[in-house]
Amino acid sequence: MIYIQTIRTAILLFPVIALLLTIPYMIWEYHKYGAILILRTLIIYSFIFYLMCAYFLTILPLPTFEEVLNSTQPIYELRPFHSIGLILHESPLIISDPSTYLATLFSPNFLQVFFNILLVFPFGVYLHYYFKRSWWQTILLSFLLSLSFELIQRSALFGIYPRPYRLFEVDDLIWNTTGGLLGFLLTPLFTFFLPKRERLDEVAYHRGRQVSPLRRGIATGIDLAFTFFCAFLIAKVCSHYGILAFRIRWGILYCAITYCLFFLIIPWITKGKTIGKLLVHLQLMNDKNHAPSFMQLLIRSSLFAITYCLLPPVLMAGMIYIVYSQMILQISIQPAVLFITFFCGFIYIFQMILTLGSLFTSEIQPAYIRCSHTINISTITAPSRTEKINHHNV
Repeated sequence: MIYIQTIRTAILLFPVIALLLTIPYMIWEYHKYGAILILRTLIIYSFIFYLMCAYFLTILPLPTFEEVLNSTQPIYELRPFHSIGLILHESPLIISDPSTYLATLFSPNFLQVFFNILLVFPFGVYLHYYFKRSWWQTILLSFLLSLSFELIQRSALFGIYPRPYRLFEVDDLIWNTTGGLLGFLLTPLFTFFLPKRERLDEVAYHRGRQVSPLRRGIATGIDLAFTFFCAFLIAKVCSHYGILAFRIRWGILYCAITYCLFFLIIPWITKGKTIGKLLVHLQLMNDKNHAPSFMQLLIRSSLFAITYCLLPPVLMAGMIYIVYSQMILQISIQPAVLFITFFCGFIYIFQMILTLGSLFTSEIQPAYIRCSHTINISTITAPSRTEKINHHNV
């Protein structure tokens, strides 16, 4: 029941952990392979979930502070294979009597050894199947994983408790490491229905030659994040040294400067690569398959900024003004404001339709792409067979 409750806790927390890791994981997959495979994602996320369960099983349930403070149980058990002695002497096992074997299998001492082996067994399977580790690397990594369990317990949960609330046992290290090795040896029994790691890589590299909308969106999101972060940093520095007091108009200016840096200057210098595109292996090219000119980049960045950065706030401000004038102030609306609002709304909706359409067909393109004659191409290259072999042997 304790084990089930611990796994239930891991299930409840896993979506939060997965959400935090999604964007970094996607950036890494696009950077390395140029594509995201559903099966690979399931394998990686199941590995993360397994590690969460493993750590929770060794840490939870947490005792109360008073229970730990009043505890008199020993902290260490450094005798190797002490658990074997407990099975032989404190369980119903009688070697000469086979009828005692089944009862021994369900005795607490045997179950503790069994679950210590089972705890790291999946780790060995993951290391063999997906991470392509050798048997000795699996033994070493399984030992280090087990050692991390024991050290966390020995540290009294990083000093939160006045003393360790679980026993540091050498046998735990032995049986956990044994479980990892058994998982390595028995991997074919559990992964025969899965494609080989090499096949996953081949499919990913093949798909990585194509440029998906999600991949472009992640690259743009990274560049925008750098734009706003650097604008915020500039504003804080200027405000700290009293160069300029923070005002909305200065904030807009800072964003405009950093936007030009990341969307115009850097790709012009690097021949079509921004920070986001470098991370996901993309590059801008013109319709002649050359690096875009400064003018093409200027047209692209300007139309992108107008469509997605300028039109939405202008449209929102106009709508608020219209509603506020009619329902609160009950005054007539200025024709110029009404015209600008509806004109911006029409342009914005039309461009959003084009943007959504471009997700399904390359024949439809938003204005910033069509007018600048620039497209994203993939720069991902599959490693040679020799490089793959060397990579897996590292």
